[in-house]
Amino acid sequence: MMCQMEVSRRILLALGLVLALATPTVLGQDAAASTQALEQVEVHLAKGAFGRAMASASRIEPEAARARQETLILYNARSYDAALDRALVAIDGGQGDELLLLNAVRASIWILDTEAAVHCQGLLEERLEVMTNGGAANLAWWTDQVVVLSDWVDGMVEQDAATDAVVGRARATTFGVFGVAVSVLFAVGFVSSRRS
Repeated sequence: MMCQMEVSRRILLALGLVLALATPTVLGQDAAASTQALEQVEVHLAKGAFGRAMASASRIEPEAARARQETLILYNARSYDAALDRALVAIDGGQGDELLLLNAVRASIWILDTEAAVHCQGLLEERLEVMTNGGAANLAWWTDQVVVLSDWVDGMVEQDAATDAVVGRARATTFGVFGVAVSVLFAVGFVSSRRS
């Protein structure tokens, strides 16, 4: 039985190859170069050579497809902030496959970016609906992943709300204490001026 990372890498390679072949090119050479770069990215990722994988990914066109591959590389290198940045570029460029969205949500969770997590989770849930209607392979696994990540994102939203409430109470308390202190100082000043 293949490990989850191996399954993810194989899915990545297949999606990347489909993307590279489906992308219109000027002379047909860009697709061949992108396909070769995708294969090199896969080889370097398997070895854990993230720098080399990034160098290979730099030859992938268009930008959104390159950002998609860089997301995977950066996520695997545990550079979650950079992975999220590249994922958002890929998403803005029209990329929206489930592996990209999965890594975007996970990266958002790692760096505690609730806004990005909510956005990417919503896109992932939409993608799951499309996959469900299309009878995608590994649908049960993807459904489980979406449910687990949804719980994490919901927890982040609740935590942010709780933090905002605490900060609001702290501000109110601070202003109250400040008001009392100013009143006491005013009263002391008033009493002192009356005695003089």
